[in-house]
Amino acid sequence: MKWIKTRNWIKKRIVVILVMELILLTVFCYAIGTETTAYNRKIAFDAKKVAFTMKDAVVPVKDTVKETKAVIEAQEDQSLTEGETIVFADRYLGNPYVLGGRDIETGVDCAGFVNYVFTHGPAGKHWKSMNVGGLYHEIGGKSVSVDKMKPGDIIFFGSGLSHVAIYAGNGQIVHAMDEANGICRTKLFRSNGSTYSGKKIVDVRRVL
Repeated sequence: MKWIKTRNWIKKRIVVILVMELILLTVFCYAIGTETTAYNRKIAFDAKKVAFTMKDAVVPVKDTVKETKAVIEAQEDQSLTEGETIVFADRYLGNPYVLGGRDIETGVDCAGFVNYVFTHGPAGKHWKSMNVGGLYHEIGGKSVSVDKMKPGDIIFFGSGLSHVAIYAGNGQIVHAMDEANGICRTKLFRSNGSTYSGKKIVDVRRVL
């Protein structure tokens, strides 16, 4: 009889322990789920914020003619080739971005755009490279500081040389940005001082 009571007591204890473990597991799963949901919401919010910032940086095409004229008039020491290079680059605003693309009308990437502007435009260069790293090593020229940039200077971004653009003057660049924006004018810097994409400027080259 005593053995039966002991066995029943053990069973009750086991049931209590199992119930407690189930409750703790439920609370833990709920906490993890809540934290994951909050984290996912934060990621979604940050992504929207970045997308908005990038979109906000793009200069409307209708404003670029006025911008280009103002920049050319303001640069008294600017050569004709520098001004013409920006005018030539602006012809292709709105054209598509295609990674590895070689046709300026159907789509090029950032390196393809810079190559096209300087080889087919007034600058008359003979560059062969169609990727950022290749251009960086091929174009030569001299490095200049960011505060000394002039229209026509070429800007390289990212520690791994992940992007290249042409300085258009007045704090703007013209480049093949991405699939969403294609070839466009962009404000180079955000209000917080970082570049439009957050990527570090590695070098600025003057080739004109």
